[in-house]
Amino acid sequence: MRLFKITILAIFSVAILVISTHAFTAGGSGGHATDRYRGVFPDPNGEPEVKFEARLDPLSFLLNRIQNKYKLVRIFVTSRERRIKLSAEDDRIEFRFRNGEGEKVVVLGILNPFVSDPNFWDSLDNQLRRVLAYPKSIKPNEPEVICVLIPAAKVEALRKPEQRLDILPVLIQYKIVDLANEPVEIRREMLEMAI
Repeated sequence: MRLFKITILAIFSVAILVISTHAFTAGGSGGHATDRYRGVFPDPNGEPEVKFEARLDPLSFLLNRIQNKYKLVRIFVTSRERRIKLSAEDDRIEFRFRNGEGEKVVVLGILNPFVSDPNFWDSLDNQLRRVLAYPKSIKPNEPEVICVLIPAAKVEALRKPEQRLDILPVLIQYKIVDLANEPVEIRREMLEMAI
């Protein structure tokens, strides 16, 4: 009897997954599509010195919430030759969205939750703190993952319930003081279907 219940539960779970995936695709969001974001900081000869990349899936981004407060975006940064000093106090990251009326909206990302939300930080175990902590630097030829938190309520307020599920940013602007006076633009580039 127990095996029968487990089998029925497994079949039901797969059916729900198939139906929800179909509904998501029918909603115009691209199904299991993952959008790639890329940016480059050039050297004096115009060659890529520092590369930035992020990948976001519309459904995961919509549903992802940490402690019901934040959405997480991971940005992969690779420096070709130079060491880049990072500053949690001075560096800045902004996410540019469009709201339901098509207006541009800027949401500031959080690079240092230790300072911006001490209660949230204190609730994390040491391993999560190490993962979310803003690195001190980016070493040459050693890709670094920058974890950025975005206030979930600000992002979700941009989408009306009857609209598409896609609430991804159209642009990410990341200013690293040690790199340049102007932010690097990390642009939404292409749509890839996940396998």
